[in-house]
Amino acid sequence: MNYHEPEIGKDAVKLLNDCGYEVILANVGCCQRPKISHGFLREAKDAGYVTIKELVKFIDKGLKVVVCEPSCASALNDDFPDLLPDEGLASKLKTNVLMIDVFLHQEMKNGVINVKLQAKEGKLHVHGHCHQKALYGTQAMKQTLANPEEFDEIPSGCCGMAGSFGYEKEHYDLSEKIGDEILFPSVKKLPENTSVTACGFSCRHQIGHFTGVKTKHWVSCVEVIKPKV
Repeated sequence: MNYHEPEIGKDAVKLLNDCGYEVILANVGCCQRPKISHGFLREAKDAGYVTIKELVKFIDKGLKVVVCEPSCASALNDDFPDLLPDEGLASKLKTNVLMIDVFLHQEMKNGVINVKLQAKEGKLHVHGHCHQKALYGTQAMKQTLANPEEFDEIPSGCCGMAGSFGYEKEHYDLSEKIGDEILFPSVKKLPENTSVTACGFSCRHQIGHFTGVKTKHWVSCVEVIKPKV
């Protein structure tokens, strides 16, 4: 978000601010997802431990670590706990690193905040990132909405990109074939000027490349319902 799509970070901060939160940007380094995905586990463990130690300083103050990218969240709260010898540290990551939609849904459910969200453009046509669907689910995005009818999940599998897989010349055709099974045809059938919601960086670029449809992160597609005066 710092270098490729900073508008998502800005939208995330605004959404959290509008829900009543002060946002502290951690700026502690990479989650090491690229290294983990390519099997460089020793390198990921060494470099990631620096990131983890800095993140835990926030957790130890009673704060939650909120993440926008599903593959970053899964690296921190699913992969790293298996790489760390310190079980206490691993447990902190598992319970305190959360996807932003999951965090907000839990806060609403527990009565910490009394807000509801609405779709900015009438409806959310959602493609779930693979890590998101496997580990966290997509229902938190729906359950934060005042009107669940604004949520429409595309019954898709993987978009085909899978990190950098689809960018590699030898995998390009296969990547397209995977996305073409369900996702691309479903997106192309949507009305014109419809934006698709996808939390995954790779998913957004894959959909845009093969369908030409503008795809946005969830935080850019929702807003807090302001009380009527």
